[in-house]
Amino acid sequence: MRYRQRLYRELCEVLTRVLEQGQGTLGPGLVCQAALMLARAHYEMGRYEEALAVLQRAPEVSGFAVELAVEQANCYWKLGQRTKAEQCLRAVSQRRTGKVASEPPERIAAQWISRALDQYL
Repeated sequence: MRYRQRLYRELCEVLTRVLEQGQGTLGPGLVCQAALMLARAHYEMGRYEEALAVLQRAPEVSGFAVELAVEQANCYWKLGQRTKAEQCLRAVSQRRTGKVASEPPERIAAQWISRALDQYL
């Protein structure tokens, strides 16, 4: 377990440097990918607030909107902020479909995760 934590900590340090040094030179897509990886590393270490901070600073890139929203929802859920988690999922659903989602958040998340997997795999 300690080995894994050390790897995540080192990954956080590297990705933080990449994001800091890459400002203005990396495209928004690469910045968004690095931010997602950094947020996931924070998440794996149980640092949900840090993960949220990274995700909120990430540029909005249409290809990553679903992933950003799902990651934010996961963090809010772990922090016990269920309403904010649901709002994240409903907002991305509304942005994508143009309709307010009436389905339960778990179903919305499952649909968008499934679509994202189909798109990237």
